[in-house]
Amino acid sequence: MSLKDLLADHDLTIPVYQRPYSWTDQQVIPLMSDLYKAKKGDTLVMGSLIFHRNGSLTDIVDGQQRLTTFAILHRLLNTGASNFLMKRPFRYLSAQENVRKNAALINDMIKKKGGGPELDFADIFFIVLYAPDLDDAFAFFDSQNSRGKRLDDHEILKAHHLRYIADPALAEDCAVKWQSLEKDPALKIGTLLGSILGRGRKWGRKEYRELDIKKEFRSQRIHRSDRSGYLMNRYQQAPLFRTWRYDPVSGKGLELFFDRHDGIYRSGSILINDDALLSLPLQITQSLEGGESFFWFTQKYYQLYKQIIVGNKLGPFFRELETNLKHFDHNTGTRYVHELFVAAVIFYVDKFGHEEADYVLACLFFTCYHLRFKQPTVQYSSVYRYIREEHNPFALIERAGHPDYIVERCNVLLEGAYREQNIKSNSIREKMRISLFEDPEHAFFLGHRHLLPRSLSFLARL
Repeated sequence: MSLKDLLADHDLTIPVYQRPYSWTDQQVIPLMSDLYKAKKGDTLVMGSLIFHRNGSLTDIVDGQQRLTTFAILHRLLNTGASNFLMKRPFRYLSAQENVRKNAALINDMIKKKGGGPELDFADIFFIVLYAPDLDDAFAFFDSQNSRGKRLDDHEILKAHHLRYIADPALAEDCAVKWQSLEKDPALKIGTLLGSILGRGRKWGRKEYRELDIKKEFRSQRIHRSDRSGYLMNRYQQAPLFRTWRYDPVSGKGLELFFDRHDGIYRSGSILINDDALLSLPLQITQSLEGGESFFWFTQKYYQLYKQIIVGNKLGPFFRELETNLKHFDHNTGTRYVHELFVAAVIFYVDKFGHEEADYVLACLFFTCYHLRFKQPTVQYSSVYRYIREEHNPFALIERAGHPDYIVERCNVLLEGAYREQNIKSNSIREKMRISLFEDPEHAFFLGHRHLLPRSLSFLARL
């Protein structure tokens, strides 16, 4: 299909799941150079595009960056002319800024060259593939050697769930909020879904194959759904209550005690005002209905991560431990182990909350960091092997009905651990051991002896 026909197709649209327009001079200048090299009457084939019919519109799955750049050029060469780009405003400020910058860059090139490229838009062609459904569209996209940047798995997952949202305004809101999470440097969304949530889900089920987040977080919906509420199964409830008791002898029956919430209690419902995201009836281990609930799931656990790691919600012990561990972040293997520890902490807090959690957190620390102390080198594959063959805190938490069970099992599992010999002088392991256990004035756990697992009490005497 010719570029002339494509630009005239006002049904073309950039769907909400697409990343913002991000081309800079590094992509625009080579494209313009190719156009200026061509002579009038030449035929230029600019690669493939992948489209998906979406009702009356045609979504651009692959080719957004190139088509947007050509639309800018078309507008500059044909004052007042309209194309598909002019019909729908960009939703992201970064995209609007890149359009302005590239328009100025292309306009400057046109002035320096004394005019636009000789080649007519009718002689510029693309191979256009129309995918029957969105899953096929992304399968085509993955198999193409596109000039654009390949979509990451979490971006494909975003598109997969957006397709199940019937309300366009809700889909737009979910996409914009997702984009704001992607821009936060505190945590990459791929890391959240992969290393923290996805691996914990699989390891909690004792599944040890390599994680594919597209499969792990796939929607269970088949069709779009218009609804005013969402069905909760009997295992899936909002975390509104802290404790409960059942006293059939006195005739009181079941009594539920609320957690601290700022809420409005109505007849038949409760409206939660504070920490509404964290109160959503969603659990890390649950299967996902999909659609908008996937985006709320992602936002909930992003918020929980920020609350625990950035906001120090777990109190002074965890805050001081994290501060100590940050001194060793320069070592790649130690970062892998720390990522494992953080994932286990979030897995635990999601199930049991954060009240009086210090002793369990200490047990999880020793369970996860034993990998760091027993091996001189830790690779990404080492973490999988350790979880599969030695200690799996996620399966332990999943199995537990009470935090005391985790503590007791850790005491058994850690028997004989942390007695490793032949640790090289000045190695990362020796530095951590001194910082955590041996420095007579500053060793972290010398100030927290009461939190040492029973089987590791000898560490307090080092």
